[in-house]
Amino acid sequence: MIPNLREAMAHWQPVWIVLEGAGLALEKKLKAMAHEESSLRVLAPKSVHSKVAAVLHAVELAAKKQFTHVLIMESDGSHPAVRIRNFMTQSFRHPEAMILGRPMPMASQPSAAARWLRQLPSLLVTCGAGIGEPSFGFNLFPLSALKMTLSRHPSVARGRFDAEMKIRCLWAGVPFVQVPCPVRPHSHPATAQRSSNPWQSVKMFLRLVFPFPGQLLRVRHWGRRIPGSSSDSP
Repeated sequence: MIPNLREAMAHWQPVWIVLEGAGLALEKKLKAMAHEESSLRVLAPKSVHSKVAAVLHAVELAAKKQFTHVLIMESDGSHPAVRIRNFMTQSFRHPEAMILGRPMPMASQPSAAARWLRQLPSLLVTCGAGIGEPSFGFNLFPLSALKMTLSRHPSVARGRFDAEMKIRCLWAGVPFVQVPCPVRPHSHPATAQRSSNPWQSVKMFLRLVFPFPGQLLRVRHWGRRIPGSSSDSP
């Protein structure tokens, strides 16, 4: 984790890390690192036991510090920190939008057919809006939209956090930009298992299918992909 954290700090500052069930030794090491690095903040709330709780905790603190946008990425190295500036650049151009990572899979990643099946539930409840790989966890959000979504819909804690958050933000009218991003193999088994579990997609679909008819009535107010905003180059 620490090499990945240093890589992120080399490309953008400040960096906050929220510890979700980390051991005491790692927590002490990271806090010692933060003592030397003024741009690093380590959050270790005792009540955090899930990714959504970790993000919500950081979002609430960031709002108090008057931050306007939040970039979320895994700490296991699966997302290359060198791409952070690409996301920030797009956010400066389109501050109202979600900046969503569009994964560029390696040869070892699932086939195109498997990825399409994994995306099927989100395609159905967004009418094919084009948000791409919904569970990809390298994304930037306007803080106000993110905070509203997390506070109004605590169900995102029970499964595919990244996917459901994007869909609900889309329903709320937040536009989006896609940024191509290479995918590294997961270095943490728990993250890999969480990303590949098809039942999480099914559960998410069941949570979203009931409010979907009501959302369909206001489809003209959904967020849209900003035309010409996404680069197809790596």
